[in-house]
Order: sequence, then C-alpha cells, then structure tokens
Amino acid sequence: MLFDASDRERIHAGSVTVTYRLWRAPQARAGGIYRFDPGRIVAESVETVLAGDISDAAAAQAGFAGAEALLQALRRRTGEPIGPGTLLWRVAFRYEDAPAPPSRTKTLDPDAILSRLSRADAASGTPWTAATLAAIAARPRTPARLLAANAGMETLPFKANVRKLKALGLTLSHEVGYEVTALGRDVLGLLGVGG
Repeated sequence: MLFDASDRERIHAGSVTVTYRLWRAPQARAGGIYRFDPGRIVAESVETVLAGDISDAAAAQAGFAGAEALLQALRRRTGEPIGPGTLLWRVAFRYEDAPAPPSRTKTLDPDAILSRLSRADAASGTPWTAATLAAIAARPRTPARLLAANAGMETLPFKANVRKLKALGLTLSHEVGYEVTALGRDVLGLLGVGG
C-alpha cells in the first residue's frame, strides 16, 4: 500500500491506523504484511464502506479533520467523483517497528547487479535500464506517464520496467512517481551515468 509522505510520520507514531481507498478490487488482505520502512504495516481488516457512512471520528483515524476532508483528498488523489453512494475500501492496520525482510538482491555485489541489468537490456532488445534509472534520478516523484512519454514509451511497459528495477532494490515507489535508492545511485555511478 502506498501512502503520502505527509502520512509517514503519523503512521510511525500510530496516530493514523486506517486508510480508505477507491479500488475496483481489494489490493490488501486482512493479515497481510506490507513493507513500510523502517518497519512494516499489518492489515488488521479490509472491508467495504459507503462514502456517506464515514463519520468524522472514522475520518480522524485516517488522519483527516472530518469526513468531508477525507473525501476531498480522495477526489484529488483519484480524480474521480466520490459521492455518498461510492463504495470505498477501508483498511485498518497497525505499524510494527520491526525491520523489513532483507532483499536478497541488495546483498549482491556490484558486478552481479550490473550483470542483471545487462541481461535485462539484452532480453528486451533495447538498452533501457541505465536510461530509466537516470530519468527517475533526475525527476523523482514525477508521474510515470510523464517519464514514459519522455522515454518514448507507453506507460504500462514503462511501469513494468521500473518494477524490475525495484525488485533489484534500485528504486522506490511513491504515491506519485518513483525515487532512486542509495543502491540505485551507486549503480548509476558504476554505469557512469549522472544521478
């Protein structure tokens, strides 16, 4: 689950314990554990609610001054009209201050990472890994559709490529756009690409 940067501190402190999402299908499950550096989020319940049934007290658990403030934020985030009859997903969760499971790829030596990137470029027939990392480093938190357009790609294939970089520990996803990790910056340096 992705959250705005402004929510991170309150989630870590335990003052935000609920989120509302406009999903066609659930993207979280009760009991699911989701990485949330430096710890993790554990989903306690996932259920549907009508937007009109959300009380001000319930909105406060999600970090909003009231129900209308919550719905306005959802409208801005999704660009969708949300009225009293709109079905939303309510996820109640807790933050656990426990280290996230280590990524096996982050322990790879630089040569192994560069080898994987080279194989990814070869498999696609077009070298994309260094250019994609550099584009994200130059324009962090930029919408994927804009980064894709600048790269002359469709948005969905671009996002698929970024997921491959994320699996190697080179990028992070945000509510909007991406960011290159410290490991990603090191790899850019090894590739001789500014970042």
